[in-house]
Amino acid sequence: MRRLIEKGLMFGNLMHVGSPALIERYNRALVHLTGKRTGLDDFHVDISGYSPEIGDEFGDHLYLNENGVNRQFILLSPDQKRCPLLNAGFSTSRQILRAFIDENESRLFALTATDAVAGELVNSVFDLSSPARLFDIRKITVEADTPGGTLRHAQELAGLIDRFRTEDDAWFDDELIARMTDLAGRTGDITRNPVKLTFAAVDQRNFWTAHFGGLYV
Repeated sequence: MRRLIEKGLMFGNLMHVGSPALIERYNRALVHLTGKRTGLDDFHVDISGYSPEIGDEFGDHLYLNENGVNRQFILLSPDQKRCPLLNAGFSTSRQILRAFIDENESRLFALTATDAVAGELVNSVFDLSSPARLFDIRKITVEADTPGGTLRHAQELAGLIDRFRTEDDAWFDDELIARMTDLAGRTGDITRNPVKLTFAAVDQRNFWTAHFGGLYV
């Protein structure tokens, strides 16, 4: 399979991951999402970060798509937006991921310069025990952060900065200043370079699903 993928004869247009730095970033995100690590020294990924070689290694091609409902993803580069989505459970998943990357491309470029971005396409349904559950899928939101919590820390820092600017005694609050300094060391200067990913929830109206042998809703 590896040779077929490398020659573009199987799963064409995937992104190759071969540098130790990218593999370590991928593993940090993989542990964050699944608790697993890959031992491969090179592999290929689709737009969601799913790798057929890692799927073979784990004996689980749904390692980023447990229950086939809330698709998880690992972004190593915005260039993944050009890749297909393999093992798609829903026809809209690739479109949503592509739109998320396009909307946040410059910010994802900055984040993936030093780390991976891990996330999930989230809806209110966590299992499909019956076809009727498909009608409960109404909105899809995208949740994402780096494994180290860069975005979470940036949000906390923004709140502390507001406190520092508005509270009269903030200049004398050593704990507040120490926490701000610690967070700024992790996130950089968010007043000059805001660290925030944006994406509106997507209405899931008409879609095709691979579940139950293939259905159109």
